[in-house]
Amino acid sequence: MADDIGKRYFFPRLAERNIDSHGVTFLWNHLCAACREQDLKSDPTGKTILSKIVQHCSKEIDFIDSRTPVTEAVIKIILSTRNRGMSTEQITNELKSRWSMTTFPRPVSVKIISRLMEEIDGIE
Repeated sequence: MADDIGKRYFFPRLAERNIDSHGVTFLWNHLCAACREQDLKSDPTGKTILSKIVQHCSKEIDFIDSRTPVTEAVIKIILSTRNRGMSTEQITNELKSRWSMTTFPRPVSVKIISRLMEEIDGIE
């Protein structure tokens, strides 16, 4: 874990100019319910979906709420920064700020997030 100090996590396959169909599906699955119901385009691109996540979904109250699993919350936080990469400390602080005011605040620490990063498929 000490090796990841200063490391910034992101999804490399989503950083490519042309996001493949697996990346598009991955992004689509992280849209908020309202955006999934909308008719974006007949054939949305990864960039279009990522922009929706950044500009709309990430600002919705229930995008990350107290019921969101930690792994899902981490993925959504990284995507909400346009996949630019975040350190474990930044991710932890974002989760704390989102979960601190909920009815049932969830414990989260840099140590927990560091361990979790080893388990998330496709993240570097």
